[in-house]
Amino acid sequence: MEVVPGRGARACECLTSSIRQYLLGRIPERFAGCSLAAFEPDARRHPMQAEILTALRADPGANYFLSGSFGTGKTQFLWMLYRQAVEGRERHPVAYTLIGLLNEYRSAFDNADRRMDPARPKLTADVLRNSSTKYAVFLDDIDKARPTEYVAEQVFDLLDAIYAHGHQLVVTTNLPAVELIDHFERADERYGGAIVRRLLTNSTKFEMF
Repeated sequence: MEVVPGRGARACECLTSSIRQYLLGRIPERFAGCSLAAFEPDARRHPMQAEILTALRADPGANYFLSGSFGTGKTQFLWMLYRQAVEGRERHPVAYTLIGLLNEYRSAFDNADRRMDPARPKLTADVLRNSSTKYAVFLDDIDKARPTEYVAEQVFDLLDAIYAHGHQLVVTTNLPAVELIDHFERADERYGGAIVRRLLTNSTKFEMF
């Protein structure tokens, strides 16, 4: 930390650089060299790539619902937006597959049951509700977790906190929005519509099928 006269304490450049490198290190190797600035759209993968890229470049801090078939570029767009969030430093970026996030929750619960010191998940609904920091949340493959009542409850609670407290949300899925409703209603009919409403409210939707 360094103290700036009249402005209080701020992170020194070495700490800021270390945090940046750590966050960028979360990007999978396959997408590590990708950025919104350098990306060239490929109509062979999907004709909408150019339109989507234009929208993401114009407003990388917006909410996006990216659905489509395998190989259309959804996850690549997500990680390019994540990189932009890291570089922009306006929000705290957190990226997970939904399965990975739920595994963190289960691990914390299991450790607590065994009276071990639980490692706290980095992203929870409580964190998003109580933090003064604005987050940029990136959830890849939101349809891949098996739709149990527990999964539906956790997803709804997280999305409700994101929606209610003005955090950024970017999600990817292989299902159109209407099928994603059915996916979560397989566990509990109360959740499908509520989850998808929170995914789509204040979001730009791109479906690449």
